Amino acid sequence: MWNFKPPFFRGTNQSRITWSATVRSSLTVWDNNYWLDINYLHIAKAALSCSAHFSAVFYAEIWCNYQRIKQEEALKKSSSLSEVVSQSFTQDSQVDSLSSVSGEVTLNVQDLLLEAYRQIGDPDGVYGCGAGRLPDPVSRIRMYEHEGQWEKAVITYDIGLQQHSQQEVDLLKALDSFGSKNLLDSYLENYPNPKSGAIRNLIFKSAIKVGKWDLNMDESSECSFDEAVHRSLCTLKHSQFSIVSTALDMARKNALDRLRDASMESCRCLYPILSDLQCIYQIDQAVRAITGFVLTEKENGLSYLYHQ
Repeated sequence: MWNFKPPFFRGTNQSRITWSATVRSSLTVWDNNYWLDINYLHIAKAALSCSAHFSAVFYAEIWCNYQRIKQEEALKKSSSLSEVVSQSFTQDSQVDSLSSVSGEVTLNVQDLLLEAYRQIGDPDGVYGCGAGRLPDPVSRIRMYEHEGQWEKAVITYDIGLQQHSQQEVDLLKALDSFGSKNLLDSYLENYPNPKSGAIRNLIFKSAIKVGKWDLNMDESSECSFDEAVHRSLCTLKHSQFSIVSTALDMARKNALDRLRDASMESCRCLYPILSDLQCIYQIDQAVRAITGFVLTEKENGLSYLYHQ
């Protein structure tokens, strides 16, 4: 059997402690905390896909710092560029220069940070990622949406629709956010009857906003939240109170399923779900008030007949 011991395991315990202390003192804080040789940009991309947006920003910044250190060390080796080192990584150009380095990943670091900050709801974080300087139309659109400039987003979507037909759903969502409810409804009125998907949800959402209750839509096995709310309001309009509760239960289940799967890193993603639950509560209260009024009228009528 081999009985080999490395030099740092030979000798007394005191010598081992001395060697360990010497090695630790020679390491930097960065070496002590980030000693694994891994690509943190891959971890940031995985965190973004899991809706862990704060973790995505954290690991993306670690990757940026690691790349910055490597580039600074490469620049310091050249004496002619020693003065450029302190000027090469300004706040405006650092992320732009590192974005080209992250080309081996499908989503580069600049797009990743923009998406993470947009999902977090940080009003200023996107500007630190160079959002206003990106020539990419998709990044421009995300910037317009972040700033609430829906008219510019609609125009940019319309221009890009000639090349990318998959942007149609995003264009319709932008029209909805822009407030063009009747224009959106007119567009969706002649749309082919979709069985599921984002277009179907938009049809029911638009119908609720414009008060259209006579949709000729085939019922889907997987009922979305907007479709369930539309069903509940239609049955409420026609005083079919026994069916309203069934539709509200479907809407409530959809909202609770989304709440269960939501990320706990940021409360911003919970706001739309809580708004949907509040909507269900308001409809339920309306049903209770109307049914209570109907029962009261019936009781008063029976009481009048009895006394007669």
